[in-house]
Amino acid sequence: MFSSLFISCDDENRVLPAHTGRAGEVIVIMADRYWNGPAGEMVKETLQRPFPSLPQLEPTLSVIHADPKNVSYNYRTHRNVIIVDIEKNERNEEERGIQKESVWSNGQTVYTFHALDSEGFIEKFEELKESVISDIRKKDRIRLQRYMRNVEHPSISKRLQEKLGLGLTVHQAFELHKLEDDFAWMTREDVLYLSGVAHDAVQGIAIYTKPYVSDSLFEYDSMVRYRNEQLRDKVVSVYDSSMTVEMLLPPSFEQVDFKGQFAIEGRGLWRFPRPIMGGPFVSLTVVDEKNGRVITVDGYVFAPKFDKRNYILDIESIAYSLVF
Repeated sequence: MFSSLFISCDDENRVLPAHTGRAGEVIVIMADRYWNGPAGEMVKETLQRPFPSLPQLEPTLSVIHADPKNVSYNYRTHRNVIIVDIEKNERNEEERGIQKESVWSNGQTVYTFHALDSEGFIEKFEELKESVISDIRKKDRIRLQRYMRNVEHPSISKRLQEKLGLGLTVHQAFELHKLEDDFAWMTREDVLYLSGVAHDAVQGIAIYTKPYVSDSLFEYDSMVRYRNEQLRDKVVSVYDSSMTVEMLLPPSFEQVDFKGQFAIEGRGLWRFPRPIMGGPFVSLTVVDEKNGRVITVDGYVFAPKFDKRNYILDIESIAYSLVF
């Protein structure tokens, strides 16, 4: 069965269909006997480890397993596929991981691991697992941005460019509430149903800038204080209570690469004291050296009855679409 999968990979003369599946999903094609053993446990523990800074446990990736004997068309065309080939043959004499793009569908990424035995696979997967997760996250973000461009709001990016000198690709369902010289705030509000009962789901994005004075802004306490200061009086609840960082689960601020530039990615929880509300946030803070300022795109989610990972993935894709 694995041989037929690999032969399919080499056919470059086909017209490929669009990829299937959702952001944050991955298909793992692996023989049942290995999936139910130490090799499979390692894959599950790695891919399904908790997504960072959510109020409840959700996996980094939603894993769908298939034995090679039961690989359907939809599995082959999924956006993210990991193939684990453990078998004693010449193909697997060299333990290795191979990445290919658009194998069975456009925009797809397939990661194939070759090993003679379970121990060899575990060693190679341990070596490459962080790169695989990082690449899947990055590719999903790019796909979401491509989708956003097809359903982009007709005027928000233009208005941001005119007022703030920057642009974002945001979904047409967002509504811009505030637009000032150094601040903007927009939300997307949906009504979702659970057991026949309607519940609100809100994605919010705030953009704020300030003059770049020193690197001290990027210190941990300064980042927390900066977010609270920027949002305290501008993103408020129906009772005018201020949005603040929830410190019971301390936020994280990590250096990331943003289009080759220094940036800080923040993750944590936010809260309103009245009414009691909260949820996750993710932010991207970048230095605009040309204009001597710091730009932050800060997105948050309120969806108390629902999983929040994919809402945050949407926010990430918008934040990383920043241009200035």
